[in-house]
Amino acid sequence: MMRSLRELWTMNGWLADRNGDEVPDGVKARFVLGRDNPSGVKRGWIELAGRLGLETTGLSFPLMHWDDAADLLQPDSVFIGINHKGFSNRVIVDWDKYLAKRNALQEGQGLIAIVKLQSGEDAIIVTGKDQEGVYCACLHLATYIEEDSTNENGTPASEWIVDAPENRDDRNNGTLQTANGFCSPALPEQIGLDSLFTEQGLFRRNEHDLSNVLQLRFLSEDWQDDEITAAADLATRIGLEATGLQFPITRGTAEWRPGDAFSIFLKGTYWSPSIHLEQQDRQIRLVIQGTDINNTVRWMTTELFGTNDQPLERTWRQAAFLLRNPSHPMRQRLLHEMALERSLQNLRGVKAEIELAESIATPIDLWQKTVDRAGADAEIRVIRQEPAFSLRWEEAGEFARITDLFQQSLSAIASGGKVRVEAGVTLSPASREKLALELHMMGSERGIEVETRICSAWKQGYSWIEQEVLPELKQAGDVGSLVIRFSPFVAPEGKPCKELPIRWLQELYPIDEVIGSELGIRAEQVTFVMDDMQQSTYVLVAIDNMGTEIKTYEFQARTGEYLFLAGMEEEGSVYPPTGWMRMTVGNSIIFDQNVATDLEHFWDWYQNSFLSQLTAWLEQTGKQQAPLFGKLECHVKMDTEERLLNIREETFSILEALHEDIYFNTLDYVTALGKRKGLDWEASGQILPWMESVFGIAPNAQILFYDLPPSLQQVRLNDLTIDPVHCFDMRIVGVRWEEEELRFLTEGENPEASEVETWLRNLYKSERVPQADKPLPLTSIPLDQVIDDQRLKSLYRAISQLDGVQVHPMELSYQGREISVVELTLPVDAEVVSKMKLSLWKPTLFINARHHANEVSSTNAALKLIEDLAKEQSDLLKRCNVIVSPMANPDGVAAHYAMYLVNPQWKLHAARYNAAGFEFAKHRFREDTPYGESRIYEKVWRRWAPDIVLDDHGVPSHEWVQPFSGYNSPPRFPVSYWLPHALIYTIALALDNSMFPQHAGIREAILRILAGSMKEIDSIRIGNEYWLGRYQKWGNQWLPEPFPLEIENGLITYRRKGNPDSQSRNLGERYAHLVSLDLITEVADETADGMYLSECVQAHYELDLAVVEWLSANLQQVHRERVDTDSGTIVRLFRPRPLQV
Repeated sequence: MMRSLRELWTMNGWLADRNGDEVPDGVKARFVLGRDNPSGVKRGWIELAGRLGLETTGLSFPLMHWDDAADLLQPDSVFIGINHKGFSNRVIVDWDKYLAKRNALQEGQGLIAIVKLQSGEDAIIVTGKDQEGVYCACLHLATYIEEDSTNENGTPASEWIVDAPENRDDRNNGTLQTANGFCSPALPEQIGLDSLFTEQGLFRRNEHDLSNVLQLRFLSEDWQDDEITAAADLATRIGLEATGLQFPITRGTAEWRPGDAFSIFLKGTYWSPSIHLEQQDRQIRLVIQGTDINNTVRWMTTELFGTNDQPLERTWRQAAFLLRNPSHPMRQRLLHEMALERSLQNLRGVKAEIELAESIATPIDLWQKTVDRAGADAEIRVIRQEPAFSLRWEEAGEFARITDLFQQSLSAIASGGKVRVEAGVTLSPASREKLALELHMMGSERGIEVETRICSAWKQGYSWIEQEVLPELKQAGDVGSLVIRFSPFVAPEGKPCKELPIRWLQELYPIDEVIGSELGIRAEQVTFVMDDMQQSTYVLVAIDNMGTEIKTYEFQARTGEYLFLAGMEEEGSVYPPTGWMRMTVGNSIIFDQNVATDLEHFWDWYQNSFLSQLTAWLEQTGKQQAPLFGKLECHVKMDTEERLLNIREETFSILEALHEDIYFNTLDYVTALGKRKGLDWEASGQILPWMESVFGIAPNAQILFYDLPPSLQQVRLNDLTIDPVHCFDMRIVGVRWEEEELRFLTEGENPEASEVETWLRNLYKSERVPQADKPLPLTSIPLDQVIDDQRLKSLYRAISQLDGVQVHPMELSYQGREISVVELTLPVDAEVVSKMKLSLWKPTLFINARHHANEVSSTNAALKLIEDLAKEQSDLLKRCNVIVSPMANPDGVAAHYAMYLVNPQWKLHAARYNAAGFEFAKHRFREDTPYGESRIYEKVWRRWAPDIVLDDHGVPSHEWVQPFSGYNSPPRFPVSYWLPHALIYTIALALDNSMFPQHAGIREAILRILAGSMKEIDSIRIGNEYWLGRYQKWGNQWLPEPFPLEIENGLITYRRKGNPDSQSRNLGERYAHLVSLDLITEVADETADGMYLSECVQAHYELDLAVVEWLSANLQQVHRERVDTDSGTIVRLFRPRPLQV
C-alpha cells in the first residue's frame, strides 16, 4: 500500500523487482489514459513514459491502457486525464472530495493525488484544471527526484498541486548543456538507420563518466491517439537505454528547431508506412509516418534496437553496418557474398560449383547461407593456396659425422691397441646405443678395442649427472648430501650475449629432484654454489651422512656460437649446447673436437638460407605494411631424445626447444628487419613449426612459405571469377513498406545502389524464415581435457540454454573464426532488458580467457564458472553482472590444438599470438585493425563498461629454454619465464596511490581475499608452496631482477605500476577513473592435460569465483540527480565509480 508520493520511483511505488535483486526490472503500475481528453493531456503521458523507461532495467508492454478498454478497479492503477469514462463514486472512495479539489484548481494547475478505490486498493490520479494542468503534472512527475517529494513541513505527501512553469514550451531549444561535469557524447557525423539505436549511435556513453543523457524531442502536428501511443512506447524504449533524459521530450507543434539534437516527428496518414532519417550538422531528425504508426514503432523497437555487428548473423543491419564502414576487414567479404548471390540467382535450376579461396572460406556457414538465400543447387569447395616458395634441407646427421671422424682417426691407433671414445650427441638413447655399437664394430675391423661413453649433448650438466655420476653414487650408497658448484657464464672475449650468468645452473634443472628420488634424500640436500674461481663448468661433491666427502666429480660443458639474429651483430650472440668427440689412448688425447649437433646444422641453414631468402622476398615484393605474409610452415624431422621426466610436468625435449626458437626467433628477426627500415613489422604472419622425432632418420626439414592471399579472384563460380559488388560508401537512411514488402532507401557513393537495396531486402526476408533450434543437452564442462574452437561451439549451444546466459557471437577473428562473449545476468521476466542499464545498477566483472591460445586452462575455468553461476550460485548475480570471453584467440586455439594432438606436453608458443604472429592486444581500440580479436575489449566496454577486469593467462607448466635465444625464455620478455613461479599468481595494475586512493584500497582488499582463498584450498596451496621453493632456489636467489618476487600471505602478487592514459590499450589505464581493478592471473598451464589440467582449471576457477563473491558482497548505490538548465530539466541516474567499498 502506497502511503506517500515519495515512493513513486521505488519498488514500493511504480517500479517492479521481479527477480528479487533489489533492482527495478519492470513497471508494476498500470497507467490508464482518458481517451476523450485533449492532446495536451495525452502528451503528458509521453513525458511520463520516458521517465518510466529511464528508471528500470527491463520492460514489458503495454504500459498504458485507454479508459474505455480498462478495468478501472485494478491495483496499482494510475489515472491520467481531466475526465475518465466510468469515473464515479462507484470507482473512487470520497469521489466528491476529489472533485472539489480538482475544481478548486486554477488554470494551468495540475493535481497529483493518492486516492482509495472501492476495491480497497490505492491508486494515483494525475489530473488538472485543464489540459495544460495535466501536462504540467505529468512533467512534474517525470522530472522530480525523492528530495522533491515532501510537503513544506517535511511530512510525506499524499497529494501535490503543480503550477505551470514559465515558457515551458520554449525550453529544450538549445544544445544539451553540460551539468555537473556530465554530458552526452556527440553523435557520429553520418549514422545509418541500422546503427541509430545502438551504442555506436544514440546510446554511446560519455567516456568521462559513462553518462548517456539524451536530448530528445517528439513532434507531431496534432497528436492523434495512435501518435501518442507510438511516441510513448518509443520514448519508454529509448529511456530504457539512456542514463538520463532532458525534459520536456515533447512539443505541441511539429516545428523542428535548430537546437534539437534528436527529434522524432510522427504523423499518422493514409500513406504507406515509412521511416526516414535526416541528419545535418550532427542534428538528427527521424520521420515516422503512414498508416498504423503503432505497428511501425513496434517494428522499430524490435528491429532497430540492440547490437548490429554480430558477424555470424548475416542480417540486413549487420550488412548495412559493414557497407557503411569501408575500412572494416569483413566488408570485402560481404561484397563478394552479394555478387555471388546475384550470380547464383541467374543460375537457378543449374548445378553450380563454387570455389572459395582458403583465406575467406571460414566460416563456411555464411557462404552456405548465401547459397540457400539464392535457392541454388551448389557445391562449395575450398581452394588451398599454393606456396610462394619452398625450401628443403637434409644432411647425413650426427651419427654419420661421429663415425666419419672416428674412421679418420683410427689410422693413428695401432692394431691391438685400445681407445676410449667419449661423445656428446643429441640423438635418441636407442641411436646412442647404436652409435656405440657401430664404433665397436669399426674398431674391431682393425683389431682395436673400443671403449665408449656416448652421452647426451642436451642439458649437458643434467645429463652428465644422470648418466655418469648417479649410477656410481647409487652403487656407493650412504650419500647424505651433494654440493654442486657451477661457473658463472661469461661469453668469450666479453662479447654481448643473451645468456644469463646462471646459464650453467639452468642446464642442471631439475637435477636435485632426480638425485633425491634416486638416492633417497630430500631435494633440499642438494645445494648449488656459483664459483667464479673454478676451471671446470661443474664440480660435484658427494658427502656421506657423517659429513665426510665421498668423491668429487668434474665436467666441462661445451657450446657453439651463433648470432642471435641472422646478420645482426648488434643484437648479440648466443651459445647453444654443442656436441663433441674425444678419443684417448692410454693417457694421451689423440682427438678432441666439438661436433656440431643436428640442431646447429639446421639452425645454420635456417638463418643463412631461409631467412636470407625471406629477406630477399620481402625486398622483391616491396612489402611495407604488416602482416607481411600468410603462413610459414616449417616441418622438421630429427632423431632426438624426447621424454617425460616424471617430475610434475617436466620434459627432456630437444625438439620442443627448437620449436620455440623457430617461432620467436623468426618473429624477432622480422621485427628487427622492419626497424632497420623504420617500419612496424611486429605482425609478420603465421609461423607453424611442426616437429617430429624419428628413430634413425637423417635430419631434414621442409619450409612452405605462403604469401598473403590476393584481394581479388577469391570467389569463382563455374570457373568464372566473381568480382565483388562496387559499393564505395553507403548508409541506410530510410525504410518504407510497399504492398506489405519492406524496401530500403540508401544514400552515398554507390553505383549499384538499386541492386544493393534489393539484396538487403532479400536478406531481410530471409531473416523472417523461422530457424529450427536443435537443443543440445548440457553435459558437464570438461575439466581435464583441452577445449578447442570446434568443441567450444557445442558447449556454447549447451550453456546458452541456461537461465540468465546469453552467448553473443561478437566478432570474427583474423582467419574468420567466431569470437563470442557470454553474458551472465540474473534472469528477469521482461520483454526487453537493457545491458547498459544493468551495468548502471550493478557492477560488472569482465573475464577475458585464452588470450594466448596455449594458456589452456582459462577456457575450461570460465565455462565452469558460467555453468555454476547460472545453476547453483545464481544468488551471486543479484549484486553483479559477469561477462566472459572464454576464447579470445580462436585462430591460435585452432593452431594449438593441431600441434597439441602431436605433442600434448609441449608449451606450443607458436599458438601464443594470433594468426599473424601478433600480440593483438596492441591493436585494441584501433579502428583500422584487421584483427577482429582486437575489437572485443572495445565492444565489451561500450556494452558493459566493466568495473573489474580479470585477464586470465598462463605460463609454462615446465622448463622453458631456447638454445638459440640464450638458453632461456625469449629476450623479448622483460623477465625470465624459464621455470614456473607458482601454480597461480597475480599481476595487479597499481596506479599512483596518492592520486587513486580508492583504487588502492579496492586492489589491496581484493588481493588479501585472493591470497586467503588460495591458501584455503589444499591443492592450490601445495602447488604454490612447491613452486615458490623451486623459484627461489633456482632463480630468485641468484638473479632477483629477471626472477622478481613479491609475495603476500603465500600468494605471489606483483603490482605493475601504471598511469592514466587515454590512449592505452589497457582498460585500467585508459579508463583509470572508472575501472576499479585490472588484474592479470597466471596459471602454470602451458600445456596442461589430464589431472594436472584439472588442477590448473581449479586454480583459475577459484580465483575468479572469489572476485565474483567479493563484488557481490559489496552493494553499490545508484543515485538520481536533477539539474535545471536554460534548455530544460535533466534527470539522470548514476553510480559512483570507482566502486564504493
